[in-house]
Amino acid sequence: MLRLLGVLAVLVALASSAAAAALATSDTQAQNPDLTVSVSLTPDQVAVGDTVVASESATNSSTKKQVVEVVNTLTYPSGATASTTTKVALKAGETFSQSAAYLRDADDAAGDYTVTVSATGRAGTSTARAVVTYMP
Repeated sequence: MLRLLGVLAVLVALASSAAAAALATSDTQAQNPDLTVSVSLTPDQVAVGDTVVASESATNSSTKKQVVEVVNTLTYPSGATASTTTKVALKAGETFSQSAAYLRDADDAAGDYTVTVSATGRAGTSTARAVVTYMP
């Protein structure tokens, strides 16, 4: 699962080839009115051999260009975490987005994996979270 975080660096999305109509878990937040952050994991449950697709974005909702620090944190079922940080310069109204796919293998522990995306600019931070459950 750490490979997924490395590929994403800023955006995460999950999808299952076996469950095209599967549910997704997503969240969009703008606690800082200058930044809107979104994360989505599809599907919301996966078994060994399924593919998870993660997508995320950070949008500069302000009227000025700003440098935004985007932090992705993956929380494992054990409570351990892994994070990556990326800085991007976004013009007014511009969106930085990223997605990746990860094939769940037998070495991945069952349980809930939470992806938290935080974007910090000059007026503060916006944070969004999504969860995928790895079935036993």
